[in-house]
Formats: sequence, C-alpha cells, structure tokens
Amino acid sequence: MKKNIIIGSIFLIVIVIGGIILYQGVLNKSPKDNSPEINTVTNSTNSEVTKSADQTKEANSLCDWVDESDIIIKLTFADGVTKDTSYEAGFAFDSITRTARLARSACDYRTGFSYAELKNKGSVQVAVWGYSDSRRRQLKSEPVTVFLDSQGKPNIGSTIEVEVID
Repeated sequence: MKKNIIIGSIFLIVIVIGGIILYQGVLNKSPKDNSPEINTVTNSTNSEVTKSADQTKEANSLCDWVDESDIIIKLTFADGVTKDTSYEAGFAFDSITRTARLARSACDYRTGFSYAELKNKGSVQVAVWGYSDSRRRQLKSEPVTVFLDSQGKPNIGSTIEVEVID
C-alpha cells in the first residue's frame, strides 16, 4: 500500500517538474521575427525595390498553392463595393454543408481546390462569405451553379470567376 503511494507521489513530482520545464521553455522562446529586413540605404529607389521584393516574396509564399490548385475561384468586385482583406470562397452543397477556403487580397482574392476533394459532389453553388462576419455575399448572376463530375471537374472550366455585388 505504502509502495503504491510512494510510486504515485514520485510520478506526480516527475510530471510537475516536466511541466515546469516545458512551461519555462515556452516563456523563454523568442517570437519569430516576421518584420521585413531594414534597408539602411538612403537611395529611395533601392529602398522601394527592396520593399517591393519583400512584399512579392511574402505574397508568393501565401499564394503559391493557389496557382498549383486544380480549380481556382477568383473574386472580382462591383463598383462601390468596399473590399475586405479576406473572404471565404467555395462551394455550397446545400443550405448547411459547404467547403470554403480563404481568398486573400494578397492573392488577388483567389483560392483553390483539388479535384479529389470535390469528387461526386454533383450540382453545387459557388458562394462567398465574409471572413470577419461569415455573412454570405451576393454574387452577380446568382445562383452560380456548377456541376462537379465523378472526378471533381467542374463543367464551366477550372477557373471560376465570380463578381461580389454587396
């Protein structure tokens, strides 16, 4: 009986000490520095080129996967629509079920999907939701209906462009 209590106490002490060590490691870990490189060159042309290259590199790392996608949804906006920084764009299978991905301004409001994830979905609607408020946005010529065949290929082509009007 006492042996079990001693073993349990030792186990508890080891767990507590391990937790403290891990917690201290998290506290001491320095955050990843995502700030752009500081360019000390006084020539404004060099500075602008460096900033432009950094922004392009950041956008490419966020957007490379979109260019490699089988199906791309590209958002355009009607005149007078205030653009948000991101939207969720995708397919509504019914009033409840949907699959959507982030379409960022850094990626020219584009997002992508693979054929494999859309196999045998049949008739679906292309839809856009606000990222910050999850409100479904109205599209020009709505409903934009697409038929996804047994391989996941849409009947209207692999790049689907829709215009947000609200």
